[in-house]
Amino acid sequence: MRVTGKFLKDHLGKRVSIIGKILEANGTKCKLESACGMTVKINFNEEPENSLVNQVVEIIGVIKAADTIAVDEFLEFPLEFTQDYDKATHSVAVDIEQQYGSKFWADVAFAEAEAVTK
Repeated sequence: MRVTGKFLKDHLGKRVSIIGKILEANGTKCKLESACGMTVKINFNEEPENSLVNQVVEIIGVIKAADTIAVDEFLEFPLEFTQDYDKATHSVAVDIEQQYGSKFWADVAFAEAEAVTK
């Protein structure tokens, strides 16, 4: 399930995906700026090999508190993505998914794919 910082409190204990920019890192703890602008505490099991500061990452993990995620896995996006990342658009997309559910996106994608192939 995709979330932004503002939805963490609604999904305590659940496994989620969040995309954002790492603001600071100290060992196994980082602060991520979520697409909605909220700062989220990120707890890694071990210190990442590379510095993630100023990188856009996807964090997949379990929500431990209304502002904290324990990382199961993460993806560091290429620099090109970081430069073009539009957090406002991403935030709106997550808001829509939270409001209508992920099935909504599947229906939209299917309808668009069907229209293109006709």
